[in-house]
Amino acid sequence: MASQWRAVTALITIVLAIAIAPFLASSREVGQEIAFMFKNACSEQWNLFHHLGGNGPWVPYKTDIDIDLGSHCSVSQVHILSRHASRYPTKSVGMRIQRFQLRIRLVAEKLRTVLPFLNEWPDAFPVGEEIWFENLTRSGEYSGVKASFEAGMEFRDRYKDLIDNDDIEIPSIFSCSCTRVLETAKHFAAGFYGIPVDETVRHVVVPDKDYNRGGDTLTPVKQCRAYLNDHKSGRKRGYDMLQLYKNNFLNPIAERLNSMITDDDERAFVSSNEGKNDEIHNKNIDDYKFTNQDIWTMFELCGFEILIRGTSPWCDIFMESEWEQFEYARDLLHYYRTGPGTPYSKAMGFLYLNATTRSLISGPDLYGRTMFSFAHDGDIIPLLSVLGVLDEENEDGSTKHLSEEKIMPDRKWKLSTIVPMLGRIAIERITCLSTDGMDESIGVRLLINDGVVRLAACDANKVDLLPNGTCPIEIFEKIVSDIGHKIGSFEEACDLDEREGGHHITFLKQEKHVNPGEFHLRRD
Repeated sequence: MASQWRAVTALITIVLAIAIAPFLASSREVGQEIAFMFKNACSEQWNLFHHLGGNGPWVPYKTDIDIDLGSHCSVSQVHILSRHASRYPTKSVGMRIQRFQLRIRLVAEKLRTVLPFLNEWPDAFPVGEEIWFENLTRSGEYSGVKASFEAGMEFRDRYKDLIDNDDIEIPSIFSCSCTRVLETAKHFAAGFYGIPVDETVRHVVVPDKDYNRGGDTLTPVKQCRAYLNDHKSGRKRGYDMLQLYKNNFLNPIAERLNSMITDDDERAFVSSNEGKNDEIHNKNIDDYKFTNQDIWTMFELCGFEILIRGTSPWCDIFMESEWEQFEYARDLLHYYRTGPGTPYSKAMGFLYLNATTRSLISGPDLYGRTMFSFAHDGDIIPLLSVLGVLDEENEDGSTKHLSEEKIMPDRKWKLSTIVPMLGRIAIERITCLSTDGMDESIGVRLLINDGVVRLAACDANKVDLLPNGTCPIEIFEKIVSDIGHKIGSFEEACDLDEREGGHHITFLKQEKHVNPGEFHLRRD
């Protein structure tokens, strides 16, 4: 079976290489180098992908803990909650970019000093191609389809022993029903389990929104009615905090770029439009200036163009300090929308934490060895919130929240490295044996994008056999139990009727004697 799988994956790799070859050749022809560093936007010590605010390709989360377990420890069970892979912009953002592209073309001559590339730059999101909005990218170095498959192959290598020792004939994967998430799960499964996926894997699809399921969901942010309806402390608060900060930092950038429009540019623009008297030129475009909305759109255009083309000239327009302001604005949005800045976050995050904890405690014989789940960034962030691994404190011990007035440069909360495209949280059950095989210790460790993260409450309970950053399983169980008692029920926090579905996640386990293919969960 293993040799057959290797042969299949080798064939897939060849096919993928052939498929992306034309793109790579095209990139070389126009002299575009696919790289992490952009010539003006970045210095040698500064990586743009760490400042795209979740709109960029996957990047690792760096910590000081070695991921290697050593020879006496192994992973006996793993849970992964992953964001979908690289996607096109959402419909609202994509159509805003299209309007910007159309408008900027009308004044290209006027902006030749500010945007010298514009006449040669093909629109990243042409009008008429809206069908791609919201879906996975399918070409380029950072293709969502390609990245999902390669992530599956990477995890196959990492957790190979779990598959070799598993007696589950038809393994299950889990995702919400959104198309880009569902497809990410399928391509990941192809890389991990081999193809054809529809004949070898059971894909459990959970509705994105169905109040009848209550807390039995992968998308708690869409199930929590009180959170959605609370315009002061719920979902809307993230957008309110974003707007407050945007007003502070976008004005100076617009002023800087507008000041770069020279008199020669103005004269060239007037000359190029002499004699024109059509509808377009009756709209006072002679007075065109960059607005704050234009600046924000250009920031977003950089990230999304990277996802489809590998690079973007729009990235070079901004200075490092300006990118850090954009990054912080995106951090604020998500911190207060689904993170620690909203009081609903922990109740939403506890659903998945509680389900994985039950599985980790019961062990692989009862629940299975691999549980791979796929959802949205907003469904992953509450898990980090409830675990508190990125929390910070003031001197008096109170929670230190992100400020909407100025950047907190040394903050832990940085969206770009927490939930980039294909960002994921892994929770591993670690089994360690003494050298003589007489003693066994079991622990739990948490990884954010392959970086091992300490659970602070476990530091005082270290067990010699367990590797650094691993929490003894009985301590982990108590931590989660204490969190649950403090938070209360999902139904109460979210103002759901007890008749509206389950109280917790019930589907997150491997089952024997199931059929392959998509299995859509419903609740009558």
